Amino acid sequence: MNITFGEALSMFYKRWNDFDGRSTRAEYWYPVLYMFVAGMILGAINQWLGSLFSLINLVPAIAVGIRRMHDIGKSGWWMLICLTGLTHEI
Repeated sequence: MNITFGEALSMFYKRWNDFDGRSTRAEYWYPVLYMFVAGMILGAINQWLGSLFSLINLVPAIAVGIRRMHDIGKSGWWMLICLTGLTHEI
């Protein structure tokens, strides 16, 4: 299934609270690209704009990340692995 950049962003915001099911690669990576570029631009203009943009996109990003975890056969709870602090000082 080929979806365009605009369709992927539309699905990203329409399914902002859908933590079940699956998402295509494009549905995950196009919004990641969009959030990176737009966040950099808004952050360069004004730090508060960049922070507000990140805050607005937090829940949709978590939702699409959880749906992608379902694609590889993992529970969405694996998204919390980043909170464990696996790195340590040597």
